[in-house]
Amino acid sequence: MSLPLLVRFAVPWAGVISLMLVCAALAVEFGWQLGHGRSVGKWLIGLRVVMDSGEPADLLRVIVLRNVLPLVLSAVCGVRFFVDLYYLVTPPHRRLGDRLAATRVVEDPRLER
Repeated sequence: MSLPLLVRFAVPWAGVISLMLVCAALAVEFGWQLGHGRSVGKWLIGLRVVMDSGEPADLLRVIVLRNVLPLVLSAVCGVRFFVDLYYLVTPPHRRLGDRLAATRVVEDPRLER
């Protein structure tokens, strides 16, 4: 008994198509961060990431220190729960990534949408 032609063709390509969609989403997000200095979500609700000094945060700091490093720490150490708990129990309730990058999320007074 053979599988239908569509299934035999689609199954091997499912992983490739999924990878292409993930890469496209990452490219859009990276491009948006590069062009606007914030994620699409922060842009939609009028927020911006700044350094603790109030200066605009650079792209490397935002992507690597705020986003990638906490994910790596939680994946390697297996302590995602503690990374999230850190936010709840330490005033002024900043994410671990924000503390590592010395950044904070603030309302954007310009509201350029």
